[in-house]
Amino acid sequence: MHSVLPLSPRFDVSMSTGSRKSESVPASGKAEPKRTASRQTTANCATGPLRLIVADDSAVIRELLRRLLEGWGYEIHLAADGAEAWELLQSADVPTIAILDWIMPGIEGIELCRRMRTLNRRHYTYILLLTAKHESQDLIEGLRSGADDYIRKPPAPGELEARLLVAQRIVSFQESLLAAQERYRNLVENSTALICTHDLEGNMVSINPAAARGLGRTVEECVGKNIREVLAPETIPGFDLYLQEIRQNQVASGNMVVLDSAGQRHIWAYSNRLIQDRGAAPYVLGHAQDVTEQVQMQKALRDSRDALLEAEMRLARSDALTGLANRRAFYEKAEIERKRAVRYARPLSMAYVDLDNFKRVNDTSGHEAGDQILVTVAGILQNNLRAEDVAARLGGDEFALLLPEAGHASAAFVMNKLHRLLTSAMQEKHSHVTFSMGVVTYDTAPESTEMMVQKADQVMYEVKRQGKNSIRHVRSKAE
Repeated sequence: MHSVLPLSPRFDVSMSTGSRKSESVPASGKAEPKRTASRQTTANCATGPLRLIVADDSAVIRELLRRLLEGWGYEIHLAADGAEAWELLQSADVPTIAILDWIMPGIEGIELCRRMRTLNRRHYTYILLLTAKHESQDLIEGLRSGADDYIRKPPAPGELEARLLVAQRIVSFQESLLAAQERYRNLVENSTALICTHDLEGNMVSINPAAARGLGRTVEECVGKNIREVLAPETIPGFDLYLQEIRQNQVASGNMVVLDSAGQRHIWAYSNRLIQDRGAAPYVLGHAQDVTEQVQMQKALRDSRDALLEAEMRLARSDALTGLANRRAFYEKAEIERKRAVRYARPLSMAYVDLDNFKRVNDTSGHEAGDQILVTVAGILQNNLRAEDVAARLGGDEFALLLPEAGHASAAFVMNKLHRLLTSAMQEKHSHVTFSMGVVTYDTAPESTEMMVQKADQVMYEVKRQGKNSIRHVRSKAE
């Protein structure tokens, strides 16, 4: 997995100062001033002890270096030739500084440099090449072969000490970077966030365990797979637009619908960024959260809110007792049908229904019995009309019917059927309620809905005056 390293990692080189042994007093008898130099009491890097290897086929040089390095606090490992040095270098993967003689029996120092740089080691080995060569071309060859620095033979103590301090800083810095990488890797691998990287074609380069689990797969199963393979089919065409956006803007965010190995849908809210490291192919670092439950809850809340709004609208336009349209809803629908009848020159019928003797039911049997009568009437009206017809309770025991596209004969058939059904229902309830109905059929609709309602009401009252429990049906032209 690609790692993001800290910009200013800390490094730790334990240092203390101490004086070297005094020089001998010259023949003049005057003591020269004492010189002090820094001395390593412990050679450490940022993450622990530092190993130092010295390889030289000269016993004199090895002894010289041993005394200097031990005097500075280093714990050293000596090798008398290249083969011994190669064994030491491979023996442990730890932070290391190696002082290697260029020319040695068996394996030369420059070849050791080449071999070390081919090893896949976790910790860095800093190589200081010890050489008697002075030509610049030789030094260039040594550095290109993998050496980090060089020092000429015989090594001057002050110069060697300074170069070793540089080596310690470099190794410590490398260890700090390694530690930062490890912290970042642990953070990513243990994070509950869904993290992955992919190339600009959508192929997954790395993925953390949480994201792999979210897809119902292992990390190994995910790496190399194209993201299109885990997307919900309907969202695949939009993936190319996402790749185009992140190429152009370097960032992209939104929701992505993915399918796990069992085919379950998950909604991932992502925020991704294009990473362009120097010397490496660009890739996308993606962070996401599974918001499936949140989205489902939001949808449920929206559906609940819409249902409440619909219920409120329905209640505002319907009669609470019977469920039929109320006066407002009836007038609105009637006005629409009136205009349509005028525009297309179509017939339109309206009926007004009043319950005879209804007050006696409330007075003798109570309002609950009266309400049951009203509910029964509403049910019969609603269940025996066409879908385009409208039945409404205008108030009390008065009902109105709107019959679009119904001429005189059609309206008469419907109203006679309704009168028969309503009468039969009241007889079954042993009720004395009867029905007075006024019906008006318009060949040409009038100028307003109010005029239609008033006309039907007038016709109904004529039935009341003439003895109730009957139907009066008239044909009317626009007034």
